[in-house]
Amino acid sequence: MSLTQERLKEILHYNPETGIFTNLKKKQGPNNTKQDAGWLDKSTGYIRISIDNKTYRIHRLAFLYMEGYLPKEADHRDTNPLNNSWNNLRDCSKSQNSMNRNLRADNKTGHKGMSLHRGLYICDVKAKGIRKTKSFHLEEKEAALEWLHSTRKELHGNFVNHGTGK
Repeated sequence: MSLTQERLKEILHYNPETGIFTNLKKKQGPNNTKQDAGWLDKSTGYIRISIDNKTYRIHRLAFLYMEGYLPKEADHRDTNPLNNSWNNLRDCSKSQNSMNRNLRADNKTGHKGMSLHRGLYICDVKAKGIRKTKSFHLEEKEAALEWLHSTRKELHGNFVNHGTGK
C-alpha cells in the first residue's frame, strides 16, 4: 500500500517554514508537548521517518504533504540536507540533483569541475548527455575559471552550483 497525503496528515504535521515534521499521535514530557518526528541517518546526512513499516527521507515527504505526491528526486537548494523548509526544496531529476553539489573534499584544485594533469588545468562540465571539456595552461587559471563558470551556468541553468552551494 502506497503512502497517501491523507494518511501522512493523519499522523504528522509539517511546518513549511522550519521544515520540521511533528508527530500528531505520540506525545512526550510532563507538559504533553508534541515530539519532532524522524532521526538523522548518519550514513547519508538526511533525516528519515518510518511510516507504516517503510522509511522515507523527509524532504520527499514534504512534497507529499504540500503537493500530494512523492517525487523520485528532491533537491535542497542550499545543499544542506538538514534544511527541509519548503522554500529550500524543489522537485528535480537525478541529473539536476547532481548538478547542485558542493566541492568534493578530495578536490585538489579548489574548484569544482577542474583538475590538474601534466601542467594543464582540465575543465569538465556535464549535463543532459552533453559534456564539455577544455584544457588551459597553468598561467591561464582565471580564464579556465571563467570558462568553467559560464559553461556550467549554460548547461546547469537554475541548478548551477560552482562548489560553494550557490
